[in-house]
Amino acid sequence: MENKIINLAVIGLGRIGKIHANNINNNIPGVNLFAVADIYEDALKDIEADSLELVTTDYHEVLKSPDIDGVLICTSTETHAEIIIEASEKGKHIFCEKPIALQMEKIDKALSAVEENNVIIEIGFNRRYDPNFNKAQKLIEKGEIGKPVQIVIISRDPAPPDEQYIAGCGGMYLDMTIHDFDMARFLLGEEIVEIMATGNCLIDNNFAKHGDIDVSTVSFTSESGCVGTIINSRKSSYGYDNRAEVLGAEGSIEVENRKDTEVKIKKENGIVNDKLMHFFTERYAQAYIEEIKDFAKCIREKTTPLASGHDGKMAFKLGQAAKKSLEVQGKVKV
Repeated sequence: MENKIINLAVIGLGRIGKIHANNINNNIPGVNLFAVADIYEDALKDIEADSLELVTTDYHEVLKSPDIDGVLICTSTETHAEIIIEASEKGKHIFCEKPIALQMEKIDKALSAVEENNVIIEIGFNRRYDPNFNKAQKLIEKGEIGKPVQIVIISRDPAPPDEQYIAGCGGMYLDMTIHDFDMARFLLGEEIVEIMATGNCLIDNNFAKHGDIDVSTVSFTSESGCVGTIINSRKSSYGYDNRAEVLGAEGSIEVENRKDTEVKIKKENGIVNDKLMHFFTERYAQAYIEEIKDFAKCIREKTTPLASGHDGKMAFKLGQAAKKSLEVQGKVKV
């Protein structure tokens, strides 16, 4: 199966689904965009690919096709678990955007179906596939900075999402911070055992209307005693701010923000850099390509993805713990 063309289908053609469809179509050798599905016909018209064999408003048609090796689930969160189970039963390998579901029972049921049907599942924690975070993880694992003792992760979006998105996303910790929980686990190579979360709604009242917050700080402790801080905001007027620093006993590793260029102008009246990249779609353009390359490689070689179903479950578990900590205004054991 080493040289076999992998036929993939994208289910759900919102912003992220279109990114994946276009990457499969243009940027990933050995992978074929065989089918797309979306409940809205207008979304289907936006995808142009000579290889498309099936274009449908009913994703069940995709799952029935014997020619499709794997599906990318890019639909709304509340549909993920159901589609995972159906795809598993049809023998399709699965790439699913985070979170797997908004209830642990549904996550467990979905992952059980994956295991029972012996299919691969990869979760869309794209930052693991970013060349910068990926290199940092390898250096930490190699012992380049000694034992990690402190980690700080900052994630700030350039602007809040619309109210419809806010209503269904699961809240700050299951929608936004979930990426940072996963990154902490990824960089440290161990589990987080205690969480303390604080937050408030200070930017956009739409979050408060849905019982959510838009600024947050989460403090945590890992298995080895490493202490960490995750800083989140739903609005950053200067662009997409996503960086991390890990301090070790023998040094530190930093992953910085990315700008459109690294050109810097120095003059008498000040220093000027390019602005930060606008949002995650620009910042992680290469990571989106790499994660689908990994998905195809795992299908060919029957290996476990870098971002597994277990990783999806554990990040969700941490999000739940952070929500509980905010509610009780105290530390929560994970």
